[in-house]
Amino acid sequence: MTVVKRFWPFPVITEERRTEQQEKDIRFLESAHAEGFRAFAFLAGSFGVEAENGRRAEIIHRGGNRLWELILSTYDDEIASRTMTDFTKAANAALGGLRE
Repeated sequence: MTVVKRFWPFPVITEERRTEQQEKDIRFLESAHAEGFRAFAFLAGSFGVEAENGRRAEIIHRGGNRLWELILSTYDDEIASRTMTDFTKAANAALGGLRE
């Protein structure tokens, strides 16, 4: 199965129609993009960022509105993986992992 990445910026739902989670998703994409990372969406509710130094982070939606898997990696190796129940904390950890 080929996973298609949609790189930010791309069209999104209007602000007045967004859910709280969609607001968090968009803030993550905007923050990553503003820091110079390549931010993208893939699958349903999953996101990633790539840095020029070869680091990558993915936040994979694993169920409901409260379960995500954060994966930090390089082009060749997985560095760490953790299941998290707070998207904002996962997003902050993803960006932090790319800054190091």
